[in-house]
Amino acid sequence: MEEAFSKLSRTATALALLAAAFGAAGQTTYTFTTFSVPNSTYTDAIAINENGDVTGYYGMDGITLFQGFLRSASGQITTISYPGQSVTGAYGLNDFMVVAGDYATGNSGAGMLYHNGAYKSIVIEGQPTAVNDINDYGYYAGSIGNSNSTGYVASPSGQITTFNYPGAYSTGVSWIKNNGDVIGTYQDNDGNFHTFLWTAASGYKTLSIPGVPGATVVDINSSGAIVGGYFNGATDRGFVYQNGKFQIVQVLGSNNSSVGAINNKGQLVGSYSIPGSMYMGFIATPVAASPPGAAR
Repeated sequence: MEEAFSKLSRTATALALLAAAFGAAGQTTYTFTTFSVPNSTYTDAIAINENGDVTGYYGMDGITLFQGFLRSASGQITTISYPGQSVTGAYGLNDFMVVAGDYATGNSGAGMLYHNGAYKSIVIEGQPTAVNDINDYGYYAGSIGNSNSTGYVASPSGQITTFNYPGAYSTGVSWIKNNGDVIGTYQDNDGNFHTFLWTAASGYKTLSIPGVPGATVVDINSSGAIVGGYFNGATDRGFVYQNGKFQIVQVLGSNNSSVGAINNKGQLVGSYSIPGSMYMGFIATPVAASPPGAAR
């Protein structure tokens, strides 16, 4: 999260790029919209809701710290900076454009919720608290504590349900879905990180990509499409995995990419870089396939 990237003096104008899907026939084709926060040194896009609104964080010229942003589906960007704090992160949002994140100055900070210019601080049990996501019913989720953390989901009234992956050293919750499913990460006792899915019916399940042991899973949608990133030995690549098919997702001309989230419409959000430039955000929208025999 605390990455620094090379400077680009002004924001790139949002543009649409039609890119053919990588790999075998039958994979998805996406239209890419790229963007960056004005006057930023990098833009890291983290989450996308069902409307196509996006949140994340960005760097500022000459400063190693970062602030959050909210980009509406129409392209309007609002910066998010918790009053009186030097760092603000924005990591999740719901369809009502309520943003989940955190803030800090030095070693002191807490979780927060943001909506229409108003901020709400979140501290649970007096411990360091991260807020990573919020669903449409107002349930928010994240982690409590520092290195040996516990995951949690909080109801709108503040009732806390904790999550500790069995046998893990630490656990955090990344996403809380509208149906109550939870996606998070845990660290095993050897220091390795893994992604899990928790459902009320089945409990905990580790998510991984067959044949790609280095892949990092970050999100899964209601259709079972899994997204994330992996290092191929030279560059970082974002991916989508569904129904046994692994597909690289790459903005045309980029040398690095990552996918941060997927919504239930199949839209992806992530970040990418081109040689000699900074990291910027992208939204990848699936192109509807033409029915057999349709005119092209």
